[in-house]
Amino acid sequence: MGKGNFINRIKYLLSEHLFGRLGDEQKLELDRWRAMSSSNEELFNRLSDSKYIKGRFKDFETIKGKKPNTEKFAIRGPEKPSIKLRWGIAVSLTTAAAIILGVFLINRYTAEPPARLVTVNVPPHKIQEVILPDGSHITMNGGSKIVYPQNFIGKQRIVKFTGEGIFDIAKDPLHPFIVSTGGISIRVTGTKFNVKSYDEDKDVHTALMEGKVIVEYADSMGRGREIFLIPGDVSIYNKSTKEIEKTIANTYMYSSWCDGIYFFDAKPLESIMIDICRYKDLNYVFLNDELKRKVLSGRIKIKDSALEMIEPFEGFMPGHIKLNGKTIIIQ
Repeated sequence: MGKGNFINRIKYLLSEHLFGRLGDEQKLELDRWRAMSSSNEELFNRLSDSKYIKGRFKDFETIKGKKPNTEKFAIRGPEKPSIKLRWGIAVSLTTAAAIILGVFLINRYTAEPPARLVTVNVPPHKIQEVILPDGSHITMNGGSKIVYPQNFIGKQRIVKFTGEGIFDIAKDPLHPFIVSTGGISIRVTGTKFNVKSYDEDKDVHTALMEGKVIVEYADSMGRGREIFLIPGDVSIYNKSTKEIEKTIANTYMYSSWCDGIYFFDAKPLESIMIDICRYKDLNYVFLNDELKRKVLSGRIKIKDSALEMIEPFEGFMPGHIKLNGKTIIIQ
């Protein structure tokens, strides 16, 4: 890809970001471009600022000799464009953004285009190992997905991840490794940690086994926050409230699935059923909603059959759980 084509590509990605239309791989591509230089990140932050874009829109309309019409101009965030944006305004805004992007990119960008992206999807009830270009090793649980570049380029090593995985990251203090997942970024230079971040889960869990990590996120007011973890720490990020909690735990509970053991400690029954169904590719139905909140602790061998996995629950609630085909029924 030539320099001109690459500039147009970045202009396109930033415009799509502005209107909230980026897919997972495009987001990762844009993240990698942001990490290549501080000026790239500066431009991205400006174009993520609704006040800045609104001002540039007014400037663009003024240059055209028009009275700025911003009655229906509203941007609620970089990925939540207003549905009230009229087509004409959207076209003008895109053009104005393209002018801004062109000036910044032509004058400031000199790096090579990013490498091709690789996507790995792990089927349910399977475990798969992935070796990244830098030698980092990832063990991925069933239903997980990772997107990473064929070759890491720039100042940071960025991957996008959903699901559950154990990350054993190759040490490289000059090129931090960043996992983008579930609304947070996990920044490390060389360490080992477990991430549980399925799309359907309300929380993102980060459990640190070795080294140090920084968990970065935006709070409910959009302010950038970060917390530091040391071995034994677990951070729990709530996707809805955008709040994060740090606790101390036996981190083996977060990695035991690699050894075929599922630990659960003071966990609601519904959350336990979600995990079991992921491991065994099953469905579940609660006929008694009160049982969803029943809190249990224990451990189960994942390699057992589905019937064997639910048998221990009979001791907690006899007559309330059964397996019908591929569906666990709790009544």
